[in-house]
Amino acid sequence: MNRVLALAIVAAVFGGIASSQPMTLEYQGRYLCQPGPDHLVATVGLSGDRALVGGNLGIALVDLNALPASGTRNYLARVTWGDPRDFTVSRDERHVFVNTYLAGFTVVGLLPTTLTRVTSIREPGVYYEKMCLDGDHLFVAAHAQGLRVFDVTQPSSPTLVGQLAQGFVDAFAVAVDGTHAYVADGAGGLKIVDVSDRRAPKLVAGETFETAVGTYQDVSVKNGRVYAAAGSAGLAVYEAGQLASRTLYPVAGCAESLCWVGDHLAVGAIAGVEVFAIGNGTAVTRVAGETSHRQGLNAALRLAYGVGAAGNRLLVANWNDLDMFELKSAAMGTQPDIDCDVQRVRFGSAGERCRATVTNGGPGALQISSVATSSAEFSVNWAGGTLAPGKSVTFDITYHGGGSGSGLVWLYSDDPDENPLPIQVFGQTEFLDPGETAPDFTVPTLTRDPRTGKLLEGTFSLAQQRGKAIWFHVYASW
Repeated sequence: MNRVLALAIVAAVFGGIASSQPMTLEYQGRYLCQPGPDHLVATVGLSGDRALVGGNLGIALVDLNALPASGTRNYLARVTWGDPRDFTVSRDERHVFVNTYLAGFTVVGLLPTTLTRVTSIREPGVYYEKMCLDGDHLFVAAHAQGLRVFDVTQPSSPTLVGQLAQGFVDAFAVAVDGTHAYVADGAGGLKIVDVSDRRAPKLVAGETFETAVGTYQDVSVKNGRVYAAAGSAGLAVYEAGQLASRTLYPVAGCAESLCWVGDHLAVGAIAGVEVFAIGNGTAVTRVAGETSHRQGLNAALRLAYGVGAAGNRLLVANWNDLDMFELKSAAMGTQPDIDCDVQRVRFGSAGERCRATVTNGGPGALQISSVATSSAEFSVNWAGGTLAPGKSVTFDITYHGGGSGSGLVWLYSDDPDENPLPIQVFGQTEFLDPGETAPDFTVPTLTRDPRTGKLLEGTFSLAQQRGKAIWFHVYASW
């Protein structure tokens, strides 16, 4: 038996094992959000080099081959309804099932350059999240109400045929493999449901508050293994049906979304996107990534919120834009990739300094042409230069003011998607940065009883939480 044939047999046995050689994400182009609060949070790739991207102001169908590096607001079709958080596409791509942010889902008819609303499903008091299709059935994660199953043989008239609420904490996403569904159940971890009878799902195994880690928000199944975006716990990997086999891999930020780019797994983690090669068992290896710094002269917010794929192209819904990257071998890459360990600095008094380190994470040389500040209250002791791949340079940012001034430090470079790279700087302020000591405070709270679903009034005092890990989730509008 020759070596090539032997390798082919190994690949067939283990199936879908991606090479762990270093990879790179080469920036290709950008779709810009429309004017207004059009925060892009969901995307999915389609055939014909198209993609869907969604945000607060609706859904856009874009031509991936027409996305310039400088960005564009052009699209093939766009609708201003839906407020999508997730897309599930039928196998023939004639219909898209769109989660419409805590308000059910909408079925959208899809043609090469047309989007048409077919019908909408609303279930008052039941909040829908991510979905998946398995044959003629649509599985919906429904937060505290667990799992919903719809018969979508006729996409124009989905019919609820099965449901299971008992045993769930906060279902965010679902993936189906054969007779079992795997549910990302928020703080309740991974749940396994027997769905051999679509009309009577049965919970057969699951993690609990005590055994779960992080906050599970997405899940995928491939080649007999389960992959979960586990929030602050990173990427969780299981042998299918074996909760005890859980293996955790850290990511930078909070893992929220997953997609497959060929045989590689991409994880959208708010602070950036990371790509993993799949090995034997529950082993994975990080092979590439892109940090989601703020970007541009105005330091526009950039969050790797939702990820999708079109062939070997990775799509990242980055809040204010959709970025498209090509995943390729690092040996074939030519682009630099600027990264800075400091994104925002708060100074306590005049004369203080902060050290910042800039690294070139790409395979091409990085040319930093200049470093500038928006205010004379801040200065930098470095004018730029050339960084070879993998090399870093450290410099000082100094605050000269006497009040609560603020500004930006801009790093101008030939990085194709992050030029200029901004660092936010603040003078004396009243808010806290990580690592600083917070004074005690007490605030009223509303908590949901996981067993009854009722809201309970109470109070939260910081001093009473000493020794615990506290997570604050702030909702705001602007």
